[in-house]
Amino acid sequence: MSPRVMDAVLTTVMGLAAVGLGGVFYQAWYEWNENHKVMLSFTRPAPLLKSRTSESFFARAEQKKIVNVVAGHGSAKYYLLVGERGTGKTQLILNAMEKIGHYGVVFCDAHSDSEVFKTRLGKALNYTYREDYVGQLFAREAPERGSALLDVEKALNMVEAVAIKYVRRRGRPLVLIINNIHSFGDDEEGEDLLELLQQRAESWAASRLVTLIFNTDDYSVYERMKRDASRMDTIRINELTHEEAVRLLKEKRRGRETDEEIEDIIKNRIGGRLSYVNRLGREESIEDTARQLESEERSWIVTQIGLIPDFEETAFDNQKYASCAWKLIKAIVKSEEKKLPINECRIITGNPKWIEMLDHDNIIMIDDHHNVKADSKILQNIFEEIVNSEEFEELLDNVCERVEEVDKEQRTRELIWSKKNDQVIRFGQPKKGGWFW
Repeated sequence: MSPRVMDAVLTTVMGLAAVGLGGVFYQAWYEWNENHKVMLSFTRPAPLLKSRTSESFFARAEQKKIVNVVAGHGSAKYYLLVGERGTGKTQLILNAMEKIGHYGVVFCDAHSDSEVFKTRLGKALNYTYREDYVGQLFAREAPERGSALLDVEKALNMVEAVAIKYVRRRGRPLVLIINNIHSFGDDEEGEDLLELLQQRAESWAASRLVTLIFNTDDYSVYERMKRDASRMDTIRINELTHEEAVRLLKEKRRGRETDEEIEDIIKNRIGGRLSYVNRLGREESIEDTARQLESEERSWIVTQIGLIPDFEETAFDNQKYASCAWKLIKAIVKSEEKKLPINECRIITGNPKWIEMLDHDNIIMIDDHHNVKADSKILQNIFEEIVNSEEFEELLDNVCERVEEVDKEQRTRELIWSKKNDQVIRFGQPKKGGWFW
C-alpha cells in the first residue's frame, strides 16, 4: 500500500474516531447538563414567584403543617389542598416556599390544555424536552415528538433522576407543587394526566424521593383522586373564622371605621373569604367595595344560572342546568342550617354532574363534612333574597315547564310507515317546519 493511501486511511480513521469520541462526549455532557438544569430549578427561585410572595399574608392554623411539608419533612405522603377560590391556599404555599428560600421545591400551574401544561412544567423544571439536542439534526423525527402525556412522563423521569442524587446529598425529598389541578379537563385527556401525576405521587411517596402537593378548588377532584389514593393526605383550607376576619380587617383599616361597622360588614355581608377581606382592606371606601363585591357576585349568578321563562331551544342545556341549580339552591335556603348533605342534593338535582358543575362554577361549595351550601356569605344573601321574592316560584315553575316541553319535543319520534322504498320503516324528528323524512 502506498504512503499516500496509508495517509488517507489514517486520516479517515482518525477523523471518524474524533467524530465518534466527540459524539460520545457530547452525549455525556448533554445528559449531565439536562440533569444539572433541572437540579438548578429546585435551588433557584423564579422571579415571578418571588413577586407573588411579596403580597400581604395572614397567618393560618394550617401554616405550620404546610411549611413542614414544603420543606421536605412530610412523612411518606403526598398532599391535596382543597378549599374554595379565594381562601388563601396558593398564598399559604408561596409563603412556605419563601420561608425555606425556595430551596428544593418547584411550583407549576395546571392548565386544561395538556400541551400548555407540558410547556409550563418544562419551564418550571428548566427542561426543554431535548429540543436543543444537536443529534435531532440527523434524525428523521425530532425526539420531542409525541403526545403531551408522553412528554410529561419524560419530564417526571428527569425529576426522579435528579431526586435520587438530591436525596443522597440532603437526606430529604424534593417537592413538586401542581397548582389549580381542577383546571385539568373533565375528559379522557384530563383523567389520564391526573392519573399519571397521581401514580408518580404514590410511587415517590413510598420511596420518599419527591413529595407532590396538589392544590384544587373543586371537591370533585378529591373524589376522583380518592379512588386510587393510598398515601394521600388531604388538607382542608376553610374561610377565616369570624374573629380572624374581623381582626385582619381591623389591622388593614387602621381605625378608619368603627368596630361595630367592621363587625356588621363581616358578619352580615361579606363573611370570612380571605380574598374579599383583603380587597376591603385595600380600597378607600369599605362600603363602596362591599357593594361592588355584591354586584359582581350577583352578575356572576345571572350569567351562569339566570332563569329565562321563554327560552329558545338552543338554550335548552343552559336552562336545564339553571333550573336544577335553583331547585337545589331553594332547598338549601329553606333548610334550617342553610346546608344539605351531598347525597340529598344528588337526589334533588337528579344528576351528580350538576353538583360538580355548580362547584366548579363557584356557586356552591362542599365542606369537609360533605355538606353542600352557598359558596360564600355574599352568595348566601343573594340566594335568600331571590328565593324569598314573590315572583321566584312562578318563574322557576315556568322554566321547569318549558324545559319539560322542549325535552319532550327533542325526544319525540314518529314512526312512519312508508309504502315506498319496499315498505322501509323510518324514524323522523319533528321540526318547526314539519317533519323530515
